[in-house]
Amino acid sequence: MKAKPILFTAVFIIISFYSQSQCSVNIVTQGSTTFCSGDSVILSAVASGASVAIDQSQLNYNAGTSARNLPGYSIWQSFTTGMTGTLTQINIGMFTNINGVGLFEVFQGTGTTGILLSSQTASIFCSGGNCMIPFYVNIPVSSGMDYTFSFTPGNGIPDPYGVQAENPGTYSGGYFAIVDPSGTYNTGFDMVFQTYVNEISYLWSNNSTDTSIIASASGTYSVTITTPGCTSSDNTNVSEIIVNTSVSVAGTTLTADLPMATYQWINCNGNTSIAGESNQSYTATTNGNYAVIITTNGCSDTSNCYNIATVGINKIKYATDLSIFPNPSEGKFSITKSEKQSASFDVKIINVLGEIIYSNAKQNLSTEIDLTKEPSGIYFIYIISDNSNRTFKLMKE
Repeated sequence: MKAKPILFTAVFIIISFYSQSQCSVNIVTQGSTTFCSGDSVILSAVASGASVAIDQSQLNYNAGTSARNLPGYSIWQSFTTGMTGTLTQINIGMFTNINGVGLFEVFQGTGTTGILLSSQTASIFCSGGNCMIPFYVNIPVSSGMDYTFSFTPGNGIPDPYGVQAENPGTYSGGYFAIVDPSGTYNTGFDMVFQTYVNEISYLWSNNSTDTSIIASASGTYSVTITTPGCTSSDNTNVSEIIVNTSVSVAGTTLTADLPMATYQWINCNGNTSIAGESNQSYTATTNGNYAVIITTNGCSDTSNCYNIATVGINKIKYATDLSIFPNPSEGKFSITKSEKQSASFDVKIINVLGEIIYSNAKQNLSTEIDLTKEPSGIYFIYIISDNSNRTFKLMKE
């Protein structure tokens, strides 16, 4: 059974706010300001000297309620902020002799099902009569948003203990609720309470108005705080290390363009490291797809995969009187040799995956080849004769 409200003579307590004429802000980093590509650093604005003012104030005290210190019991009051800044203090009106501890929590939204913003075990002392109990917090808040503070009694808190209230409640920004093992109930009252906000606004160089931002690219980041009668700014530089992973290809040799780094060549078919291949250049011994992991300044990145399809084909010994026409072609083309070139020749055509798609031996003066069924792209034509070898690149449109 819930206790009926006990009425008391109203006592009004007014606590004045204080202000400071100077303010300052410093950017504090959570992590290194030099980071590898894909990483980031958190930048937080730590402000001081801003004016502190009473934001919400419900001091109409014409009733009291007996709250219980039993398992599963707690009380909470929701409220709507009128300022943007940092919530620093919440005062709650209580009465009777109280000397114990309790759990004080602040949630986003109405009730205790929203995001938990602050949680602390606080000491409660009231020597008798009426007391305003302060609870100190540090919570960024935004004007017009709903929040809820909750108190769960602990050791030393009497059962029952007194909570100052207004009955019926006239505070428009929220209401007073009691929680017991059977559920949560709106009392129709409002607690006597006050909230204090360090009135301050933030503006970062990326237009964020939060107290912290995430920086994931090189640059100079700055923040400006504004309080009544005061502004202050700070900036910091962050550096993103981008590893140059470009690779040059010459025949069967791949070379990382970035010098003075650490290298590990890999076979892209299975992404396996190639044992012993840790130089800037790598010469493929078999056809396939290859890449390199490059490490510099403590950061690593992997290049694109590059196809090598010319391993096992002899290099040109000397020029022959051979021609391919047309090139580019739509798939049909001719390989022609001059009459001076009496020897026959073998032809092999390989795609960019290293697959042989055409092979024919002992061709004579002229040979017509049809690749119309093959996909568009680049093909390598290897012509091997008794006295010379030659490679052509064919573009099929």
